[in-house]
Amino acid sequence: MHGCYLLGGSPSVVGTLWDVTDGDIDRFCAALLAECAAEGGVPLLPALARARAACKMVRLVGAAVVSYGLPMHVRLREPADGQY
Repeated sequence: MHGCYLLGGSPSVVGTLWDVTDGDIDRFCAALLAECAAEGGVPLLPALARARAACKMVRLVGAAVVSYGLPMHVRLREPADGQY
């Protein structure tokens, strides 16, 4: 599936190598989004590494998350008026 996004033009895709528990991956995603919300943005790969610590099962769930594609600098931006 990740290959489809890369072929479609996405420079980077974050996914898991195996099935993970929903509670732990939710904690991971919240930590990753908090990292990306930092002023000026953050490099994706170090943010992924730091977000792994939010998982209860770091070696099972945290290790499953990988990034395919190019290393990116991630920055959240404010939505335009009326867009979410």
